[in-house]
Amino acid sequence: MAPPSRSRFGSVRSDLPDARALQARNASVARRLLAGAGSASFVAFRHDAHRDLDVLAHGLTDDGRLVVATVEDVSHLPTDESVEIRLDVRREATEARVRILAATAHLLGRLDWVGADERAELLATGALPEEVALVASAPTAALGVVRTDRVLLHDAGGVTPMPFSELVADENVSHLFPSSTQEVDAHEVFAEVPTHIVGELFEAILDGSRPGWVMSSKPASPGCSHSIGRVYCVDVDATGATLMKVGAQETTVVFTAFAEQAHDIASLGLRVAGLLPMTRD
Repeated sequence: MAPPSRSRFGSVRSDLPDARALQARNASVARRLLAGAGSASFVAFRHDAHRDLDVLAHGLTDDGRLVVATVEDVSHLPTDESVEIRLDVRREATEARVRILAATAHLLGRLDWVGADERAELLATGALPEEVALVASAPTAALGVVRTDRVLLHDAGGVTPMPFSELVADENVSHLFPSSTQEVDAHEVFAEVPTHIVGELFEAILDGSRPGWVMSSKPASPGCSHSIGRVYCVDVDATGATLMKVGAQETTVVFTAFAEQAHDIASLGLRVAGLLPMTRD
């Protein structure tokens, strides 16, 4: 088998599926972050550059608008004009044994606060994502719509810029999986795989017998001694699985794509099972 070649994405096998598999994975991660996964905050840098305002809920409407709801005091921000902000979304892996920063999304944009009448209409028509609607219904909450042109995904593969309009296209939003409320269930599907099989899968990706990408390989942190030799699931979604192994000298993150994308928990189970026989030769 041909040895790995190098690219800005890490080691790549000659028998990999084309780069569209990795592009689909990156778009899926970014889209899920915008759609409510993880936790968000923003800075209104023209008004108070040193103050981070926590977003209690965020998500995408059916027509592709990014909405945020907060119960922070925003009285220092104007309500009659757009507010320039930097929005950050941070998602940790759904992993009980250790804390892993799976990915972050960052964007510069303009925030427009929603008035009382429009908010009432959005709530009445069910246009808001469920988690956002729950927060926005509180009397002290503020609801806003964020407009932007570009999103930066930052994860083990580096920094990837993506057009916002492509991420929130109708066909992409309507087929989003897993949703923010399905993240735990999706992780549990992979968590059912025996630990030694997960280890075999990781090694198969690393040596090229299973097509995949080495997303990153970095020196291990001194505080990770209790995790040496363990393989963790950083993420599993419609496109594939991202795994991380903590070695004595370095920590390595890999990704392998499913043969076909999953669209619900049942099909995800089938896709995960489809990865495993290749590790048992």
